[in-house]
Amino acid sequence: NTMKPPAHSGASRGGAAGDREEAGWVPVAGRRRCVDCGFALSETAVSWPTCTPLAREMLKTPGTTRGSAGARSKQAFSLNGGAGTHLDAPAHFVEGGRTIDQLRVDELAGVPLAVVDVADSCAGGDGRYRCDEAAVEADEARHGAIPRGALVCIRTGWAEARYGLGVDAYCNWPDPADLDPYTGVARMHFPGLTAGAARLLVEGRE
Repeated sequence: NTMKPPAHSGASRGGAAGDREEAGWVPVAGRRRCVDCGFALSETAVSWPTCTPLAREMLKTPGTTRGSAGARSKQAFSLNGGAGTHLDAPAHFVEGGRTIDQLRVDELAGVPLAVVDVADSCAGGDGRYRCDEAAVEADEARHGAIPRGALVCIRTGWAEARYGLGVDAYCNWPDPADLDPYTGVARMHFPGLTAGAARLLVEGRE
């Protein structure tokens, strides 16, 4: 999910420069544009419910170190790998899959970006929406084919609407007694991607 994703415009992916700037893009080196899709990481930030919350300790400040050889600020953090905006490596789900350090930078940066926007379909729903092959193909019909090697982001609008409302709204667990057998916590409902759509993107669009 992104709070302020790049907008589609026109017949091709990416849109005009003005559209991208209005969508929250900021200029970086050369002619590239970059948009921050992350949420602020804090002790109250929403994370996976079984994760230990972030803990932060202020060790030093310029005030407490004034007069020393190096007045400075220093903090210590403790957090679970599932905290905050992050990327799950294949090894997170697949035995023998690549770990995060094995992902190449050129797979994640400097590649075409395709944002499949299904936020309207998710708005006001119960969190059970699934982006399927038809949704991907409909998005391509509007904005052009997804390029080979593209980074594909599915914009559901879920985080934009619910992140600031707290963990209960974000996780959307309507029945506390309905426990998920794998996690042992109440079953959550939020938008996702069907296996067919994932297969289409990986095998049909590479």
